[in-house]
Amino acid sequence: MVRFIHKRQVLLPVLVAAAVLLPACSRPEASSDTDPMLTGTEVEEQETADEQEDTVVLEPAVPAIGVGRIMPVVVEQRDELICIDPGHGFRDPGTGSDSFFPEGIYEREITMQVSLLLDDALKARGFRTVLTHDGVNMPEGADLNWDGVFSAPYERPPYVNNYIRPDYLVSIHVNAVGSPEKCGAMVFFDQNYYKDNDWNETAAAYIRDSIEEGVVTTAVTQLVDSKDMEDASFAINRETKCASSLIEMGFCTNETDAENLQDPEWQRQMAEAIAEGIERFFDDLGQN
Repeated sequence: MVRFIHKRQVLLPVLVAAAVLLPACSRPEASSDTDPMLTGTEVEEQETADEQEDTVVLEPAVPAIGVGRIMPVVVEQRDELICIDPGHGFRDPGTGSDSFFPEGIYEREITMQVSLLLDDALKARGFRTVLTHDGVNMPEGADLNWDGVFSAPYERPPYVNNYIRPDYLVSIHVNAVGSPEKCGAMVFFDQNYYKDNDWNETAAAYIRDSIEEGVVTTAVTQLVDSKDMEDASFAINRETKCASSLIEMGFCTNETDAENLQDPEWQRQMAEAIAEGIERFFDDLGQN
């Protein structure tokens, strides 16, 4: 409530002079409307009543739209379509047995969690996104040639090539080996004749560098050409036409890596780092 109070002022030089001569009188002078027969207490009550009559009551002001309020964040939309492939899923749990994961936790649970976080992080940067699957529903248009489950490695590339046709694909995985000492993240690329472009290694390097900057890892993140490793020729990387990378976020067979892989905050950092690397790459690609 807003109040405007108008006090009457008596500008009488004689009374002012009298006030100087009588310093003990500190009470305010009565207004000209005050009955001279009233006592001091009655004078104060009358002045209070007069002031209340002069009070103007106004309705609370309503701020204009957007004033004093949090405005929604406007994200500039980009043209690039990013495909996210959560490794394994459905009946294929991926790695996890004989690891430091607790019972019932496998690669497919971890890759799905990180993939959903990555989906949010990319959308927040304005990218269009699509997942190869959500772990529950079969993707529309998928060619299921195996056991009726969209899990076999050779089922996904045809779907990506014929139905999604993204600008970039990133496949999320968890690593495992026999030695508990092996640790750290690895970013794989595959530059071959089947690809529509020649910047697979460059894009993967941006992601590797971003992981190094934004994620606490147990070892230096490696950038690896999958053709250089006999056991790492990944179909999702090799057979897709779009530029792509496959990220092994860590080893579930290493105790520290396994703890990190299950930590929601660490998962968020990994997702943000991957999204940041992709954004930096496309920003620089557009400037060249």
